[in-house]
Amino acid sequence: MPLFPVSNPEAPPHLSRYQRALLLLPLLADQASKLLASRLLASSSYPASGNALVFALHHNSGAAFSLFHNPDSPLFLAAATAIPLLLVTYLIRTRTGRLPSGLLLLWGGALGNMADRLFRGYVVDFIALNIPWSGFLYFNLADLWIIAGSLALVLPFVLPSPKTWNDTNSERKRHQSDM
Repeated sequence: MPLFPVSNPEAPPHLSRYQRALLLLPLLADQASKLLASRLLASSSYPASGNALVFALHHNSGAAFSLFHNPDSPLFLAAATAIPLLLVTYLIRTRTGRLPSGLLLLWGGALGNMADRLFRGYVVDFIALNIPWSGFLYFNLADLWIIAGSLALVLPFVLPSPKTWNDTNSERKRHQSDM
């Protein structure tokens, strides 16, 4: 059984105008912000909130948030190759024309960081968050798109649906009126 079964084999894979925008806007915004950061932050950094949030240029040869600094490790290379391939496979194989918005945001962010790795050899990070127990975490807009897309994909499965809220409130009101 294939990983992603084809839901409609006759339909060509396509993205709506909205979906193309949701995929391209994060990629373009990320690349524009990195270009701007590379020019403005090349010689200095700018604290935005004391020392908690700093805009500073950082070249990340590791993984997300500068956590893994050995991009030549087999695990890192396998993940960096497999994740985009799985996303492309999903897009081609489902062919429904309906893709979750979260997946498009996640993919737009992943493409932004992948473009950096391909053309620069590293990812340009320029937002530094000072975590007291671990030091600075460096990230960029692509990382924020990836987080937003991941949350958009996961939260519907974790949080109760609005219908559940209405059912719960109706049940609560009915129980209170019985008292």
